[in-house]
Amino acid sequence: HDGRPRAHSDGAGLNTGHGPEVLALAEAAGHPAARAEGEEGEEGGPGTPPGSDHGHGHDDVHAHHLDDSDAAPHHADGDARADSKRFVDPELRQSRCAGLRRTAKAAWDHRGVLAGTAGAWFLLDVAFYGVGLFGGRILEASGGSTALADVAGRQALLSAIGALGYLLAIRVIDRVGVIRLQAWGFMAAGAVFLLLAGLWAGLGTSVPMLFLAVMTLATLLMNAGPNTTTFVAPSLIFPTEARATCHGLSAATGKAGAAAGSALVPALLAAFAPGSPDGLTAVLVMCGVVLLFGVAWTRVFLGHSS
Repeated sequence: HDGRPRAHSDGAGLNTGHGPEVLALAEAAGHPAARAEGEEGEEGGPGTPPGSDHGHGHDDVHAHHLDDSDAAPHHADGDARADSKRFVDPELRQSRCAGLRRTAKAAWDHRGVLAGTAGAWFLLDVAFYGVGLFGGRILEASGGSTALADVAGRQALLSAIGALGYLLAIRVIDRVGVIRLQAWGFMAAGAVFLLLAGLWAGLGTSVPMLFLAVMTLATLLMNAGPNTTTFVAPSLIFPTEARATCHGLSAATGKAGAAAGSALVPALLAAFAPGSPDGLTAVLVMCGVVLLFGVAWTRVFLGHSS
């Protein structure tokens, strides 16, 4: 009502059409609508009034600014997400690196003991998994009934009695000591496997129940000795900062031994003529020698550990 042209909003809080003073202030602040207004004025000439049809016009400026304001949050969100992925707290990174260095140093400082725990676990699993996974084939080759139910029954009996070895280990491990129990278990189980190989070579399939009994004894001794102590020893020997890492490395080495045993046993059985007793003899001798080697390994690398 005062006779001056009315201002209209550009959609972002800036009233355009007020004249050069307002536009100059807005342009100094970097407002896009002000820049658009200035460009429009230049295009239309010095005498072009605001709101005329010459040039782009206020409607085009308004629409253009709305497009920019709508797109800006999307770009900002994308940049923020990208920055959050790239950004890592330097203190956190430094702390992690320091922790890894401490763990690696602790493992290196105890590398001799780590070789002892990892190597013993490897040797045990060569024999334990080699015989355990192919126990049915070994019992079938030793004579007696070859019916599936009978072989499965003998395998179940062997496993059930062998599991008593864990209970025996729990009873004596504190009195005997982990390392000593491991060495004794390796020695006893290795000797029984060599005895079993001798019985098989001399008697063959004539006494299948004797073969089953001695095989069960060998499994019990492995469970009472190294099959328990190889798991317990790393948690007792290594310091706190290296315990989990060294235990994991020892266990991984043991699984490599399990893979080796699982490959060796069928290869030895297949290396001889089908039905020949020599294949089973080779498997039993291999297990006995590997377990006896575990005695020497334990003495050399872990004999000084309390």
